Amino acid sequence: MLTLGVFATNAAIQSLSLPAQLPSHVFHYAPLMVLGLAALMALQFKQPKAFFALLLLVVTYIALIFMSVCLVPSAERAGFSLIALLFNVNLIVLVSQPEREILSRTGLFNLGVITGQCVWGAIVMYEAAKWSYFSTLVASINLHVALNLFTLLISASTLLFLIYRIRQVPTVSHLSLIGVCACVNSLSFYLGGGVGFTLLFSLTGFFTALLLLEHSRKMAYWDSLTGLQSRRALDAKLQFLNGQFAIAMVDIDHFKKLNDQYGHQCGDTVLTTLGKELRAQLPKEHLYRYGGEEFMVIFVGLNAEQAATKMEKVRQHIVQTSLQHARSEAQIKMTISVGISDSMLGSLRTDKDEDAGYEAIYQADNALYHAKKKGRNQVVNAASIIKSAFNPVCPCSL
Repeated sequence: MLTLGVFATNAAIQSLSLPAQLPSHVFHYAPLMVLGLAALMALQFKQPKAFFALLLLVVTYIALIFMSVCLVPSAERAGFSLIALLFNVNLIVLVSQPEREILSRTGLFNLGVITGQCVWGAIVMYEAAKWSYFSTLVASINLHVALNLFTLLISASTLLFLIYRIRQVPTVSHLSLIGVCACVNSLSFYLGGGVGFTLLFSLTGFFTALLLLEHSRKMAYWDSLTGLQSRRALDAKLQFLNGQFAIAMVDIDHFKKLNDQYGHQCGDTVLTTLGKELRAQLPKEHLYRYGGEEFMVIFVGLNAEQAATKMEKVRQHIVQTSLQHARSEAQIKMTISVGISDSMLGSLRTDKDEDAGYEAIYQADNALYHAKKKGRNQVVNAASIIKSAFNPVCPCSL
């Protein structure tokens, strides 16, 4: 999304008739504010590589602004080629490093390298601005042409390397690195400080911030182990759940015994397998990891009886599923117990739509308790429990 956004921005800017110069110096500060906000988000969400990439982008933006003011166009073009070359080398080093905290040795090393490059670049730019023959020398030997070709090669190699690393370890940091790389390697169209130059940096920061927000939302609303939605996502769903629905509470039988006998790694494998099977058997339903070894399924538009029929098929499929222990040849059998309720039962004790979901969960949990009590590995409908409570079977003697 980030890379496509940057390239789409490129195409849109190229197709518009934008002024060559900025209408106000205020626009010079817009990319710094957006990129700074994105960097703070990366810092808050513990994404050090994204933070350093955005920091490099801020430094690059400031350097290019000063170049556009201090150097003539031919010298600016050569300076950009050198900056882009250095930027790509920094990205390759950054993506090759292990993920470490910003205040770790690796993080402090990166901060030191970036600071050193800033000092060195400032000295070089200051000397180049004073040297009146610099632009003449650059133009006479066509240095900028050679640098542009070499930078193009480095840019393509960097993008391919980043894409290769994403295939191996797809993280939000690597995705942000690709977007930042696409931004800098597209800057040759916008040298001179025009509107397109400012917009490209601003929108790159904006797209990176969106990527970080999506990453944080996924961390909050999805369970990383099973790939199902989390308890927080369930609470959000229940606030807007109305009409006809059914809820199934699913629990893995003897899960503590499996952990004690085969280890917690085996327990994680069992949880992952059940999550995978639920997604495969119930692709259209809302699936959640409720907590521990408990899962929840919401059937929108179905009643408890219809949901029970579907869950019985799932239970039978799980019975036939076996896992091989990683450190032995033991075949691990897994069974589940299921309690089911629906919106009609949930509304018996409340007249508020927003509370019907929580009441249905209570009824489903009670049905799950009865399934465990009756011997596990079965599906129990809460309606049958309520019915038996109102119609007890009492032996009569004449």
